[in-house]
Amino acid sequence: MSSQLPFTFGNSSLSRNPSVVSSTPVPAVSPSFTVVPNQTPSSAIDSPARSRNGTASASGHGSGHTTKNINVKGPAYTLNERFFFKNESVLLLTEDLVEYRLNRHFFRYSCLLSGDKQDDPTTSEIHLKGVSSQELDAFLSIIYPSNYKTPELVTVDEWSSVLRLATRWEFTSIGNLAIQHLSRIASDVDCIVLSRTYAALKPWAVPAYVELCRRETPLTEEEAERLSGRDVLFFYNMRETMRNTTSAISKDETTRRVEDWLRRYEQSPGLVARKT
Repeated sequence: MSSQLPFTFGNSSLSRNPSVVSSTPVPAVSPSFTVVPNQTPSSAIDSPARSRNGTASASGHGSGHTTKNINVKGPAYTLNERFFFKNESVLLLTEDLVEYRLNRHFFRYSCLLSGDKQDDPTTSEIHLKGVSSQELDAFLSIIYPSNYKTPELVTVDEWSSVLRLATRWEFTSIGNLAIQHLSRIASDVDCIVLSRTYAALKPWAVPAYVELCRRETPLTEEEAERLSGRDVLFFYNMRETMRNTTSAISKDETTRRVEDWLRRYEQSPGLVARKT
């Protein structure tokens, strides 16, 4: 397992808009906290990639890069129409073979550029393992906005991509922005998935579980697919208990049962939400 990339986000006040998703507010995350993904696979470490002239660049361990020419014909990349600036010196290549050329200033203090590369005026070519052009487009729309007043991103998937890359590359303020927007638009299932992915968003879990237990409609097939099997079983048992009991179970009692179950759940290794 490669090293994780923890960093501290700044102040943010996080409460979800009840008119958008749920009547249960998500507790505010503490003003200063560390977002740490549960896992960062070794294949996710970013490294220099094949160059346009048919050679390949090999990276060293971690975020430090060394370059070695290899006589291997490189793949054909498509230039991104919006985020390819001809005279800039940071070249990013996504897994779906899209090429970006960006200003070094924005990446100077991120872990994408380390050591001598932070001030190196020559072109730095980096292959972004595990990053699609769709995700990178969402992230870069924050750095290069088309509208300075209103972000163009509107969906949970888009802001989740921004949060993932901001965490991975240590862009603190962009991570804060993503969390603020997610806190307003994320559904209860989204909150559960995010709370399992980022330690700082753990306070989002309990209100989301309570709301799902107490709502009139059961989990949809799509919602169930995003949760673990034990999650689904817990919701089924809770709803059956609430339906068959002679007296109504209060919201406080539901919260107590959820908290007790989550404590036991977290003690069982390998039980995580299935996908974001």
